[in-house]
Amino acid sequence: MKIICLQHLFSCISILCVLSATASETTSIEVLPEILTANAPRIGLNLGERSVFGGAQLMRNIFANPGFEGQIDRTVVIVAHATKNEFDDDMSWSGRPDGFWSGAKFDVRSGKAAGLTGTLSGSSKRGENGLPTFTTKEPAPPLSAGDAVILTRINDQNLPTTWNVPNDTPAGQVAPDVNEKRPGSPGIRSLALMPVPGVAKRFAPPARVTAYFDSIGYRAGKLLPIEGRWKFSIWAKSEKGLGELRITFQRQGSKPFLRETVKVPRDWKLVEFQFDGSDQGPQGVLSLELAAEEDKVWLDDTSLEQMGDNSGAFRREVITALEKLKPGYLRDWQGQLGDTWENLVAPPFARRSDRYRPGPEDRFGYGLEEFLDLCKKIGANPWLILPTTFSDDEYEAYGHYLANRIKQDGFTEAVVEFGNENWNSIFRSGGFPNPHIHGEVAQRAFTHFKKGTGPAVPIRLAVNGQHVSVDNALKMLDSTPNADMLAVAPYILHNINRSDFTDTPWPLMFQTDPNLPVYAQNVRKRGKELGVYEVNYHTTGGNLDPAMREQIVTGAASGSGLAKRLLEALNVGVHQQCVYNLAQFDFSLPDRNLVKLWGVMRDLGATQRMRPTGLAMTMLNSALPGDVHALKISGSNTDTLTAAAIQRKDGWALAVVSASPQPQDVTIKFPASSPSPTRLLKLDAAFPSSSNENAEEVKISDQKMTGKPPLKLTIPPWGLVVLTP
Repeated sequence: MKIICLQHLFSCISILCVLSATASETTSIEVLPEILTANAPRIGLNLGERSVFGGAQLMRNIFANPGFEGQIDRTVVIVAHATKNEFDDDMSWSGRPDGFWSGAKFDVRSGKAAGLTGTLSGSSKRGENGLPTFTTKEPAPPLSAGDAVILTRINDQNLPTTWNVPNDTPAGQVAPDVNEKRPGSPGIRSLALMPVPGVAKRFAPPARVTAYFDSIGYRAGKLLPIEGRWKFSIWAKSEKGLGELRITFQRQGSKPFLRETVKVPRDWKLVEFQFDGSDQGPQGVLSLELAAEEDKVWLDDTSLEQMGDNSGAFRREVITALEKLKPGYLRDWQGQLGDTWENLVAPPFARRSDRYRPGPEDRFGYGLEEFLDLCKKIGANPWLILPTTFSDDEYEAYGHYLANRIKQDGFTEAVVEFGNENWNSIFRSGGFPNPHIHGEVAQRAFTHFKKGTGPAVPIRLAVNGQHVSVDNALKMLDSTPNADMLAVAPYILHNINRSDFTDTPWPLMFQTDPNLPVYAQNVRKRGKELGVYEVNYHTTGGNLDPAMREQIVTGAASGSGLAKRLLEALNVGVHQQCVYNLAQFDFSLPDRNLVKLWGVMRDLGATQRMRPTGLAMTMLNSALPGDVHALKISGSNTDTLTAAAIQRKDGWALAVVSASPQPQDVTIKFPASSPSPTRLLKLDAAFPSSSNENAEEVKISDQKMTGKPPLKLTIPPWGLVVLTP
């Protein structure tokens, strides 16, 4: 009923607008010679963290941790107290089980002891002060309250966390083996399956391990459809040459795509199968099970990918989507705060999973080489996140590597950001919320990074700040003198309650951001730059019911509202800004309801439909890059229009957003210095609540401009129009 209500409401408003539109005064836009933002690039995008469960199934080899490798734990400790042989953290929730950090390395990053390293002999979840406590093997360095220390633990003895061992599997049947790996493997271990010997199959289950994919189909449909020709491969050997390996790949509720049992010899052998996928059954979870019988079987370096896909490490659907969106920057934020340099550049078969905060969750990401290859392929500059837990040597190695890639790949610039949202308590185990501590650690990191790059490399060093807290964000910048940029995230509509509107919610999506001009003015005074590391809707708060909330954040008006925020940033001098993100399907709220944030693609699978936010980004990028010029807007309803004029090499472009419930007639006058636009793009939908979730209800209409200057056009209610050469 709520969906019908909103669409009916807009239909009534539209009828009234059409009746009154002819009586309204025409608004005029005059493009002025003054340049507000020189050489503004295309709008960028956060690629996002890969997922095997949801919408962000990005990689061509769909296995996470295909080499069955171990786990890296790295974390930030801010010293609360220190003694001769101990120090503790200043927050209690960072504690791990007693002894977890025994044998771990520590690296002091700030204070008098900065640069000193050592080894821990033990740790406790709660020490005498009720805080996580760490005991050093040798006398501790001279630590003071507030000093930052990084802990690093690499565990190659535990099971690979990205694979599942069924609950009915007897203990000891599945284990890693660091003494066995297939010939030529870049990794350091394999996975052993050890069935119970001498027991009839009907009395004991086989030793088995399972990988799961595409598990939210009940609410999203098949996000990873198995169609066309696929190939599965794995290396295997058995102890006595008597082993059998059973391979089953299927979607629950459907016939298997692949079901094979193979004899496993005593020497390592590559096992491969090709099969045709026809994914016409119910929306069940995908699973691939590997089961061993009769003999101990070792497994190593496996892959499962669609054939004929020569796009590199990422799925061709990812490449196709990015080629449509045309991001000027691609931001690599995938939770890598606890990674190591060695792991960041390791090939997939040698890559470990990593984690920076307590809990069972870790991640298996794409590598730096794969990410930069993707940037080159789609013509985007890289925006990279430096892990906050690196050592001096790791920062130098990163800088040296990136400088070579910039030269090799022809990137015009790279943004390098220290960590992610250091101010945010969610990332405290990998961040530095105190500006003074943050500044000392970040400045040291940037110094060693630049030592690695050498001079004259086009890199912008960025620190991040909380958008809603201008004073604190500027302190983060001021604390890091060698930073070039302050990056913020001007998210839209954090909360929405039913009491926030009476007739229609759409005006809430078009509110002007008061902080961006303040930031721009302050960073300019400091001789620095302002960037936007993330922007989109963040409507996770408030008491609006889920159905109406979904209409608002996925409706056509969301595209226009996002475009308004992006244009505001362009008009105050922001060059680099990145929408968040490519392919996340939805997000779980504290009340366990779901909201369809933040992916600009509805899916990367069967439909490749863009959400209105993705369509808006595509439209703006059709007008960029170029010089953003000042405008003079006059006439009626000037406060409901947001526009940016771009002088490109081939002529003028203009983007206009209307925050009015009525159609607006606009006359546009361009300087004669460049040709006027000849093409009109419009975000086309029947209602502001129309979405692309279940069918394509929102499109980009494309038509030629006719008539002599000045140009005349009508902006739809809550609409977005882009004019291009």
